[in-house]
Amino acid sequence: MTDRGLLSPAPGRRHGDEPGPGWLAAVKWGGTAGDAAVAAAALLVVSVVMSVTVLVPINNRITTWTADDHPADWREQAQRWDRWHYARVAIIVAAFVLTLVAGTVA
Repeated sequence: MTDRGLLSPAPGRRHGDEPGPGWLAAVKWGGTAGDAAVAAAALLVVSVVMSVTVLVPINNRITTWTADDHPADWREQAQRWDRWHYARVAIIVAAFVLTLVAGTVA
């Protein structure tokens, strides 16, 4: 029995025949896997935009509040942050699922 080593290709294959990481192969090959990878990347961009344009400004406002000095609608603002946060988490989970799809469908 010979030790092929970790970097040796499988018997009958040459270096470069392997597709590489699933997400890279998905983008390279296109089709369903490529579409899933692109959709996952787009969803991650949406989550970052949501964070920067909606959630961070609300956070910045909330950090200035004290128990004695806060707006009358503080509960509504906190609930708005919660809703946007839950939407962002759902988007990130969807992006993760699409990344898994991109890595397994080829």
